[in-house]
Amino acid sequence: DLLFLSSITDVAYGAEYTAEIAVVYDGGQVGAYGAPQTFFTGAVPTMQVMAIFNSSNTLLSLSQYIRATPKVFLATSYEWSVVRTDITDIPFLYNSGVAVRVARVSDMPLAEGGTYNLEVRAIVPGAATVFGPTEEVVVLGGSGMVQNDEDTSPEIVEETVVKDNVISAAVTMYPNPAKDFVTLNITGIAEGTDKVLVAIFNTVGQLVQSEQIPADGNYVNSVVALNGLAEGMYNVQITVGNTVSTERMIIQK
Repeated sequence: DLLFLSSITDVAYGAEYTAEIAVVYDGGQVGAYGAPQTFFTGAVPTMQVMAIFNSSNTLLSLSQYIRATPKVFLATSYEWSVVRTDITDIPFLYNSGVAVRVARVSDMPLAEGGTYNLEVRAIVPGAATVFGPTEEVVVLGGSGMVQNDEDTSPEIVEETVVKDNVISAAVTMYPNPAKDFVTLNITGIAEGTDKVLVAIFNTVGQLVQSEQIPADGNYVNSVVALNGLAEGMYNVQITVGNTVSTERMIIQK
């Protein structure tokens, strides 16, 4: 006989259980229990993003859906990490709030002609979950084609990604180590830049927080709340215009 864990209440991921089995016979009589058996439940399954047709189909229209697999028992919702790669844009997280593993392109929303890196994870109360592998998707333009003409293609700038504060604007981030907030000070921002994008990643590259900060002239001085992030090391990606600086941040409670 088989016992499915999904039929038992209060079973959790990543836990140890001991079970004893007895035979019930003759209208409800219970025989002797056997020797205790110990078993472990695994971690929450890692999910994968795929197009609704198949995993190799990455060209999507706004009316199509993106599917995540597999279905995760006890999941209350599914969260999508969205990073646009063809232009500089703020990464964001999309959560529909329901346990449905498909997301409509226009609901997330993804833009016509955009190229995105997507990751997904299940949200399971009381359990740690991680984002799965990255899947690149391209959203068709309004004419049904990928936008690649001279007027709509993003300008390619050499060496747009730099690390460790190698950036034309001067970046200061304090305190570091931080606890509940960090102050971000940026000076020397080029004329015409009206916003700064801040994205925080954990040590395995998962986006955990992002926000957009308006620039006041050629500088930014703003407090970034850390929204209850756990202790540990993080990479803070600061995008100013067409350049990106990565600052290392430590959170200590």
